Amino acid sequence: MESATGGSLRDGLRLQNNSYDGVQEPYGLERAEVIRGAASVLYGQLSPGGLINTVSKRPSQTPYHEINLQAGQNDRKQLSADFTGPLGDSETLSYRLTLLDRKSDTAADHINNDKVYVAPALTWRPDDDTSLTLLSFYQKTETGFSAPLPYQLTKGVGSGKFQIGRHDFIGEPDYDEMNGEMSALGYEFEHRFDEHTRISNKLRYYQSDVTWRYLQVNTGGTNIATAQTTGLLRRQYSDRQERSRGLASDTNIESKWQFGDWQHTFLLGFDGYDTSYDSHNFRGNAPSLNLATYTYGQPVVVNRDPATDRGLQIDTLQKASTSRTRSSSTNTGSCCWAGAMTGQTSTPNCSATRPKAARATKPPPGARAWSTRPTMAWRPTSATASRSFRWPAPTRPGKRSFPPRASNMKWASAINPKAAPRC
Repeated sequence: MESATGGSLRDGLRLQNNSYDGVQEPYGLERAEVIRGAASVLYGQLSPGGLINTVSKRPSQTPYHEINLQAGQNDRKQLSADFTGPLGDSETLSYRLTLLDRKSDTAADHINNDKVYVAPALTWRPDDDTSLTLLSFYQKTETGFSAPLPYQLTKGVGSGKFQIGRHDFIGEPDYDEMNGEMSALGYEFEHRFDEHTRISNKLRYYQSDVTWRYLQVNTGGTNIATAQTTGLLRRQYSDRQERSRGLASDTNIESKWQFGDWQHTFLLGFDGYDTSYDSHNFRGNAPSLNLATYTYGQPVVVNRDPATDRGLQIDTLQKASTSRTRSSSTNTGSCCWAGAMTGQTSTPNCSATRPKAARATKPPPGARAWSTRPTMAWRPTSATASRSFRWPAPTRPGKRSFPPRASNMKWASAINPKAAPRC
């Protein structure tokens, strides 16, 4: 929970490196792309369960203007706007500006759901083969955290004279908050050299700061039983400050060729990211709450002695290179035999012009597949190196200081050497 590689991308690049950075605003997105399963590792150090890539709204030469006004339950009020089109009379510059401002309460008492989102973007397209897009956004959220409750005190589940409903608030309105700011600035560049080859490069810097503090039930000893019978709820505070920084980049070159009935695609790429995560976390006893009256206003005194800091610091640097080759034929009478894979590379040995008698013979030694149907062969290879450093911050006295240690250093092939290619 403190830090996670996760499976969240934005515009093909890592955006968050821990679960507390913030939530992406859906109104600022064109679409979301989902990859299920371990194929996600082909895109970097991501969750093997899959990945979700969100795509930001892009500038368009077609003018479009939208304004929305929303109102709803829990005193919800939201204004959003989306503008795009050519910049002035320019034929090469286009812009997009996405805005959102929301003021809202929630179903829980004393927890709001306010947000401000601003996302300007600019595209320069001097010709049909070249484009440069600048993408950025800033968002600020102000909300709170509904602390977990022991089932013995939860209304409808627990028993006892005093129970806590789903809308009840056990914190202090003047203390509890979960406020965060996230911003990002980057670019995407693409150039097509000719009808066969293109290059793409993208880079983004992002940062996030979150102030997160709340009161929760102190479940130690007989505190739960005491709350059930007397209504006096013992509480403890959690006072946190989370900070994340990251620089991510991705470059790839793609080349497509056709020889007779065969089409070949070669892709070579390199990506990397450098992130840091710094957390300060303090916990301690807080004033009790009377569940019979829910009287708030008691002061919460936080002990920020560095010796009691439960936080940590993690720096991660990852670099990865990937190459893939794809060959396909539209000739229904073609055949293909693919040589056995050795290491990370393998050259397909396919022919679309072999005589019919030859196609009926057995494949050569070491072949993995034989077919008289249209064929397709993939030869993906990739290498990834990552290094993570984790240690308590050296500026916090009273704690043991550990030197940086490489906790994760891997070079791995993204293919399964035992998997036979299908033709």
